Amino acid sequence: MRRPRNWAGISAILFATSCALPALRGGDGGLLRGWFTLAYGWFPMYSMIPWSANVLALGAWIFFGFGRHRAARMLGVLAAGVAATTWTLYRPTDILVAYYLWQMSLVALAAAAWLASRRRKSSPARARLEETEEMLAPVGVSPGTPRSA
Repeated sequence: MRRPRNWAGISAILFATSCALPALRGGDGGLLRGWFTLAYGWFPMYSMIPWSANVLALGAWIFFGFGRHRAARMLGVLAAGVAATTWTLYRPTDILVAYYLWQMSLVALAAAAWLASRRRKSSPARARLEETEEMLAPVGVSPGTPRSA
């Protein structure tokens, strides 16, 4: 599990799963699903500060996609930290499973960016070769294989 793209994929899967599950227990005892907190969490009454971690995560995913791994790592770590402020607004018994999946998705995103930046820093040429091999592996072609006419 050292491939950054695997961790980025895990991050996306965890994030999507967190949207389908209960995230918080409301004041009336009802459950708020992850999609609801994502859609309406930016209202000040629904805890705007922890919700802003979604904006940071979006930026991290965009930077990761464009190969700006250092910026993605910084935003991913910042997003995980901002998301942790949920604990200051809710009782531990009101924080449900989707929150933990959401938090794990942010940590996985930061880990993906960290692995990618570490990989690129160690040997840029080797990192590009490995990325090329990863892209061509499903096709069944390796970079050193001659093409037939």
